[in-house]
Parts: sequence; structure tokens; C-alpha cells
Amino acid sequence: MLTLKANIKPMSRIILFCFIMLAAVTNRLQAQVQFTTNDWTTTLQTATKEHKNIFVDVYTSWCGPCKRMTKEVFSNKNVGNYMNEHFVCIKLDAEKQAEHPFFKQFKPTAYPTYYWLDANGRLLDSRSGYMPSTTFLQTVKEAIENNKGKQLEEYTQRWKAGERDTTFVETYLFEILPQFKPDSVRPYLNRFLSELPTEQRQSAAIGRMVMRFTRNLEDDLVLQTFLDNYMTYRKQMAPTDVDRAIYLILVRIPMMHFNTNKAQYASDLKILERLTYPDKELFNNVRNAEKLLFSTNYTEGIRLASKLCQMNEKTHPSLYSELCYTLIISKFFSPDYTPSLEETKMVEQMALKAFKLSPSQNTLSYVAAAYARAGNYKKAYEALSYLPFYEAPTLSNAVYPLLGITFDRKKGK
Repeated sequence: MLTLKANIKPMSRIILFCFIMLAAVTNRLQAQVQFTTNDWTTTLQTATKEHKNIFVDVYTSWCGPCKRMTKEVFSNKNVGNYMNEHFVCIKLDAEKQAEHPFFKQFKPTAYPTYYWLDANGRLLDSRSGYMPSTTFLQTVKEAIENNKGKQLEEYTQRWKAGERDTTFVETYLFEILPQFKPDSVRPYLNRFLSELPTEQRQSAAIGRMVMRFTRNLEDDLVLQTFLDNYMTYRKQMAPTDVDRAIYLILVRIPMMHFNTNKAQYASDLKILERLTYPDKELFNNVRNAEKLLFSTNYTEGIRLASKLCQMNEKTHPSLYSELCYTLIISKFFSPDYTPSLEETKMVEQMALKAFKLSPSQNTLSYVAAAYARAGNYKKAYEALSYLPFYEAPTLSNAVYPLLGITFDRKKGK
């Protein structure tokens, strides 16, 4: 009997431990957000039957923030309890499940993107990006109150009724409509502009709207309005913002295609040739300078760039900064290339002028790079030491490796 008791006690402990572990695992599973694998029709029916809203997490397999949300937030007990009580939850892979009925109505442009819907599939709200558990829960509670679907219906009716106040149009086209039909925003804006007298297109409000579309070169009224009036917009808004936008649409976008898609580049040039806009010849010449730089014909490219900057310094001071940036991304500063004394001298002058006209961490980095390119490492590092005293903009992390600023220990520079 004594031996039997001794055997029972260890067994009892094992059984008890198993029950504890099972309870812990069960509790943890219950705390997680429970995502259904049902089809969309069943998901809607379940939400109606259970008097719940619907939560949709749109992700991709390669998205880091998406994985963090799954690991850190959707596994959180408080998040799980709240979401499971109030929502029927579903996860959708934006790439592998692109034909899902949900994407016929909603088209996310970032990942992760979250959608909160009512039981009828009408949008309450949507947000994107990683957020901690407490922030996520607060966002969920706000989403329930927002009811964006109802707001869309209201604004759509007002649009159909002919309301065209600029504040209303900005809200409708850039805050509400993109969450449902992002591809419709530009066509709607074209229609709105077509109804405006020419002089009304010169307002800052219209400038803000058309400047949102400088990442695609399309031959339409949106582009023409921006090109026609950008000099007027410079007087009403921050000139540097307008200058950056006009350079992007007239130079950066075509030159990106010059480097990656020659057919698209030719198409871009045909569009720009058909259009009329101030300083058309100047920007044609700027693109020619960039073509030379990207073709590694640095001597001729820098000569033309320097000449254009000097000739248009008063009206287009940002050319110095833009073309210095082009020198970086065209790999002029690469250690594989040995510049001539003439080239380094012209680049140094351009960088110094860019900094003088627009002091910032960005332009100061150009100065440091120009000194380093000329082999004057002492001045280069002196310039870099002043970076904390200047504000943004700064160069992106992707660009810094192209600057070629290295410390030459053998020369003590």
C-alpha cells in the first residue's frame, strides 16, 4: 500500500499540471482575435444574426507591420475579448485573395489596412499601419462612431445635387471617396475643374487639390490646371512645395521612365510637348541636363546644369537643390568615378549656392558631399558637424550611401 500511494502522487501531479496547461492554452486562444474563414456572404449573415459589426484585416505575406499586428496586437487578451464580442473578424491577403468580393468595393493602398463595417457591409471607418494594442482599441471604438458609409451617402447626394464649395469638394474627394473608390478621385476632380471658370482655378484651394496628383503624368485638366497656374500658386503657398511638385511632374517622373522604361518616357515627352505652360523651354533643357547626367556624361551634364541654375536663379532658385540631388542619384559621387577638377569645382559652387538659397540639413549634405568629392575631407566633416543646427528636409536613408563621404585615414583627412 505504501508503494501504491507513492506512485499515485506523482501521477496526480502530472494530471493536475496537464489540466493547468490546457486551461492556460484555452484561455490564451479565447483571448486572441478569432478570425473566421467563412465566405463573404456567410460572414455578412453571421454578423446580422449575432448583431455584430464586421472587422476586416487586409494584409500581405511580406508585410512586416502586418506580422507585428498578428503577433503583438491580435493575440492581446484585451483586444481579443473586445473584438470577439463586438465583431465578426476576417483576414484577407490582398494578393492571394485579390478576387474576394470585398475588394470589389474597397481598394487598400497600404498594408496593413483595417476596415470596420456594419452588418450590411457599409463602412464605419478604415485605418492603416501598425498601432499598439491600446491605440488599436481606442481606434476601434472611434470607428464604431464614425460611420463613414453613411457619410459617403450623404456627400454623394450633395455632389449629385450640385454642391461645389471647395471645402466640400476637398473633403469629399480627398477624405471620403478614396476609402471607397480611390480610382474615381481624379475623374471627379477633372469634372469639378471643367465646371470652374479659368480665373477660379488660380486659387490656393485648387492648387492644393491638383498638387496631389504629381506622381502620375496624365494628359488631363488636372495636369493642365497645375501647369497653367503653378507660378500663381507659388505666391499663395509655400514656394518650395510648389517648386518640388512642378519639378517632380516635369522632370523626375519622365526621367524615372528614361532610366527604366524608354517607351513610357517617349509617351511622357509627347504629353509634355502637347501641353502649354510657363518656362516650357527651361524644363526641356533641365531634362536634357538630367539625361546627360544619367548617361554618365558628367562634364557636359554639369556644365548645362550649372548654366541653367545661374540663368534662372531668381525665378527658379530650387534648381540648384534639385540638380544637386540628381548628381547624387546619377552616381556622380560614386568612388568608381574620378571627376575632373572642372567638374568638382562646378559641383561645389552649385552645392554652396543651394545651401545659401535654402539652408537645411538636405542642402548642407550636398555641400559636404561636394567637398568630399573634391578630396577636401576636412571641410566635408566640418560641414556635417553643423547638421544638428539646421532643420529638415533631410536626405532619405536610401540616398546617403550614394554620397561617397568616406574618411581617408592615410591622408589624415
